[in-house]
Amino acid sequence: MSERLDKWVGQLRGELTDVEIAAGLGNGDVESPGEWLSMAESTDHVKIWDNETGESQQMGFVCLSYGR
Repeated sequence: MSERLDKWVGQLRGELTDVEIAAGLGNGDVESPGEWLSMAESTDHVKIWDNETGESQQMGFVCLSYGR
């Protein structure tokens, strides 16, 4: 992971879990740190990467299903 990405995620982990970070990036509750960060959302994870170094990290979601 890039040093900048590691530092940013590390600061968020003081307050949020990885699942909360991933969900927050997807719904806008977690503000992106700027143009250097990109993200791609999937049904079960979010991938974030540093545009300058190309290094990345994936964070997963917890999937819940309800039945009647």
